[in-house]
Amino acid sequence: MAGELMGTTYKVNEIFRSLQGEGIQSGRDCVFIRFSGCNLKCPWCDTDHKDFKEMSVADIRHRILSYQTKSIILTGGEPTLQTLQPLLRSFEEHPFEDYWIGLETNGTKDLLPIRKFFDWVTISPKKMIAQKAFVNELRVPVDSKTTEEYLAKLESHISAEYYLLSPVNGIENLIFAMKLLGKMNKDLVKWGISLQLHKLAKIK
Repeated sequence: MAGELMGTTYKVNEIFRSLQGEGIQSGRDCVFIRFSGCNLKCPWCDTDHKDFKEMSVADIRHRILSYQTKSIILTGGEPTLQTLQPLLRSFEEHPFEDYWIGLETNGTKDLLPIRKFFDWVTISPKKMIAQKAFVNELRVPVDSKTTEEYLAKLESHISAEYYLLSPVNGIENLIFAMKLLGKMNKDLVKWGISLQLHKLAKIK
């Protein structure tokens, strides 16, 4: 572990404390580690991938401990593009033993090697079928091009505790998502709506 702590660095866009604004965990007080870099190019992405700082495991641990909360969410960008195991193993050590650890991912990378480290995993697929997986939450960005067929494929492909439609920017997409939910709930009764509450409240 000592070698990993010294040698592993991560491209980190920012680390900040805020309330989770989306999904079932909305309202949870968390430290967000936003990693830079992604294998997709979503038009609504809120990460500047050119802006990052190289941080070691020790740097990240020190920064997290400066906040008075015991929940951590790894987000991006796409966190799984980086070698997360050294950081995650460090979260099993003092003083992080009782921290709650969450992951937000697009689901394009294999989660099996790291799934055991997380208390909560959200897959947010971007117009493509993610790998077969079991996660806590499937949260699907929705715009006017989203179809019932696409959602049905995701539901059959990914086992989740919660299935959520997440309208991307604009009231038009919220209205579309509500209408879509109303139409498909006769057959796909698992789905609900997740609003981006942090944007509505204008908090980070």
